[in-house]
Amino acid sequence: MSTDKNDSILHELVEEAVMKVFDAYDAPLTASIEAHPGHEVVSVIGYAADEVRGGLALGISKALAERTMPTADTPLYDWVGELANQILGRVRNKMLAYKVDLQIATPVVLHGLGVQVAPPGEGLAKDVVCYRSGDDILQVLLEARFEEGFEMPEQAEEDGVVDEGEMLLF
Repeated sequence: MSTDKNDSILHELVEEAVMKVFDAYDAPLTASIEAHPGHEVVSVIGYAADEVRGGLALGISKALAERTMPTADTPLYDWVGELANQILGRVRNKMLAYKVDLQIATPVVLHGLGVQVAPPGEGLAKDVVCYRSGDDILQVLLEARFEEGFEMPEQAEEDGVVDEGEMLLF
């Protein structure tokens, strides 16, 4: 069962994570309301914690994935899985401030013509966000099934959570 507060927090975390991941690869995104009939590549990755479980799906064109690759010889499907992993990793990092520690599974990558990213059924927090980068459309779905009665606590003050790209010295 989900609450409006949980849904709102997840939406903000997903949106920030997606934008920052693609900014890091010089492929800035703009929000879009366009629906997409299907994608060439979709990566799906599951996660779980004591309070919540669900999955993230990233639908992307080959062209956009290739534009963001760190090297030309990076395998396309491995890279799309890694993009989904980086997005969910950023969400996980931010969830730590709410005392929720997500355990992330290994991504599964699907490819074909018109693979769809569709919202799940009732009773789940669901967030399908569409973006544009040039002519390419990207969709991200985060679904979450919260434990009955769980509501995200207030965000903890800087509690040792480090922003991505920051360095920790021990």
